[in-house]
Amino acid sequence: MKKRFEPVEGRNAEIIECVMSCGEVVSLSEDIRFKIRLCVEEVEENILCYSGSTWVELSVERTGEGIEIGFRDGGIEFNPLDKEDPDITSSIEDRQGG
Repeated sequence: MKKRFEPVEGRNAEIIECVMSCGEVVSLSEDIRFKIRLCVEEVEENILCYSGSTWVELSVERTGEGIEIGFRDGGIEFNPLDKEDPDITSSIEDRQGG
């Protein structure tokens, strides 16, 4: 299954439901479906909040090993290696969230 959402803003629930209702996911155990939903929500939230993209392409495919879920967007590329390491020496109250 492949689908493009444009615009993406305000369609988070629709995108999540699209993944959860496709045949490749519906047939899985409840435990696995919960984990997939959590991952999809996190990826979609990151795209909406940080990438600046106005569209997202979603793909769900069954592979020999399981299921592959892909997201492609036109937003700003994120490289976690470009970020400073968090300060883990200060108290939890003084740390920056995120």
